[in-house]
Amino acid sequence: MYLEQVYLRPGTWERLRAGPMGGVVEGFCQWLQERGSSLRTVREHVTRVGSLFRRLRRTGAELSVGQTPTILTELERSSFSRESVREQRRRKSTLGRFREYLEAEGLVEPQPQAHQVYDPVLGAYEQWLRNVRGACPGTIERRRQCLVPFLEFLGEAARVEALCKLDAECIRAYVTSRSAEYSKSHRNSIGSTLRLFLRFCFHQGHISRDLSGCVPSVRIYKLADTPRGITDKQAEKVLNRVDRCSAIGKRDYAILQLLHTYGIRGGQVRALRVEDIDWRSDRILFRPLKRGKQSLLPLTEGVGESLLDYLQNGRPDICCAHVFVTMVPPCHPLDRSQALSSIIARRIKDADVSTESNGAHAFRHCFAGRMVNRGHSLKAIADIFGHKLLASTFIYTKVDFQNLEQVALEWPEVSK
Repeated sequence: MYLEQVYLRPGTWERLRAGPMGGVVEGFCQWLQERGSSLRTVREHVTRVGSLFRRLRRTGAELSVGQTPTILTELERSSFSRESVREQRRRKSTLGRFREYLEAEGLVEPQPQAHQVYDPVLGAYEQWLRNVRGACPGTIERRRQCLVPFLEFLGEAARVEALCKLDAECIRAYVTSRSAEYSKSHRNSIGSTLRLFLRFCFHQGHISRDLSGCVPSVRIYKLADTPRGITDKQAEKVLNRVDRCSAIGKRDYAILQLLHTYGIRGGQVRALRVEDIDWRSDRILFRPLKRGKQSLLPLTEGVGESLLDYLQNGRPDICCAHVFVTMVPPCHPLDRSQALSSIIARRIKDADVSTESNGAHAFRHCFAGRMVNRGHSLKAIADIFGHKLLASTFIYTKVDFQNLEQVALEWPEVSK
């Protein structure tokens, strides 16, 4: 039934259904279609699996459903002469999808995850962050990303029983070796993560003394930088260059409209759900991040139209509560910040806009600067941004040029 939806020739159906593995091929075809893959993608994967079965049959191998694990192992190990690098990648992709289907059907055992020597201490640290420090999932993930390279640097010394040998020289050597690779802000994140991890190890008894003071610090002065945003003209240029005829264009335009209109964080865009949009009352809810406050704001006409166009004509038909999802099957929510950042960076690049920041914060700083220059108070900006502390909004006083002109001192004349 499902093969008939993909192939037009009856001979193709009969060839794929022939043999004891015909039912597996039919099920694989159904599984791909139910996951939202296009007919072209389904045809390529199913055809390649059928071709691999025929090649394996010519070698005299026994093909039966009971031998599925052995068959899959032979297919993954097989190599063919005169096969280009591109075809090798395609075959690997097909076998990856085929393994996912077999695991979902219980025909093969799931592959065991590779365990690292630092998994016990990393797991205990994440649990400590969650239960003792009260860290949110996003903070725990960022701490993990900064800590894993250090644990990999330690190697076998990252075992729980070997952490007692950790010394200040090793910590300084790691920080020094990574200083040239990252920006100042990322080096500061690495330092704060290491200090917190070393305090955790000391309190848990993994090390005999607190080594958090041995981590070199990167001096960063508060409010030393200026907001790195784009101007209103640049933001409008980025929006106007988006082709809204395609499904991807409809999605990207709706994302950019949200960022430009409300100045929200990228994580709030990714977390937006269908039920957060109140069409009857023309309101939209943005969930809090970094333990801030939620924002219930009016749904503007432009944002409402772009969201409606995307939801009706661009969004894949999948059972998912999140508004924005990937467009390549299998479709899923934008669960990582890198996915959203790459979308924004690509659209800024397509508009030939040069800016220091290519992520969601470029539009956030643009929005804050626009509100300040229109006379809105810092308290109003903090409420929209969901800041708990008004001090978090002080950075935008640097773009309040109207009030800065009032406190500017006259430049003294230079006498000859």
